Amino acid sequence: MIYRDFIESKIVAEKEDLYYTLGQWRFKLEEIVYVNLTDSVVTAEIVDKLLDASALGTKLVVSIPKDYISQAILLASMLFVDKVLLMDESVDKNEIKDYLQPAVVL
Repeated sequence: MIYRDFIESKIVAEKEDLYYTLGQWRFKLEEIVYVNLTDSVVTAEIVDKLLDASALGTKLVVSIPKDYISQAILLASMLFVDKVLLMDESVDKNEIKDYLQPAVVL
């Protein structure tokens, strides 16, 4: 049960839910890497690319469409993924980048 709670704590439904976490990361001078996934299926190739992306900074935030909660759970269970942001299709990707202020965008 502890693992489920940990995994679910890595999934956020609104960018505002990241406010406290982002503040902590910025205070610690963490380098945020942001990856926007549009694919509904997390394949071995995507996992490999995310692993490479995680090496480009100290925190990895992955966004995925809101409808793919099972894929979000899979992503959140990966040790190198720090947060999974469930995105509504109508959200402007540039708005998210401005909010996160990542060091790297992929």
